[in-house]
Amino acid sequence: GGISEGVVLELESMLAQNMASRALLAYEAGLESDPAPTALLHTLALSSQAEGIAAAAVAWNCTGNLLAVGYARLDVQGTDVEPSCVGVWNLQRVYVKRDRPDYRLETSCGVTSLAFHPRHPA
Repeated sequence: GGISEGVVLELESMLAQNMASRALLAYEAGLESDPAPTALLHTLALSSQAEGIAAAAVAWNCTGNLLAVGYARLDVQGTDVEPSCVGVWNLQRVYVKRDRPDYRLETSCGVTSLAFHPRHPA
């Protein structure tokens, strides 16, 4: 077979929403051989991060304003039962607190996968 008509319609809908997204409004894609240099704006970390816990997952919301980071132990084989968290920074704030996320969700185990809703930014 091929791709079902429902899947094609859903993909076309998502592509149309991506075209209308404001997440990369100021970004202009180019194929120049000498791209403009990038600048480091923020280095984000948790001030109360436990020993051995590292960033294991990253996700942006659909507007590009929120960055979520999931933390987990990377040296665990099998089930991770160490408490951890998800930190969410709002990068549209005038002053971003690099060591304190705007939101913090404590978890009972490591977080290795994150996703925001593809259409609703909150």
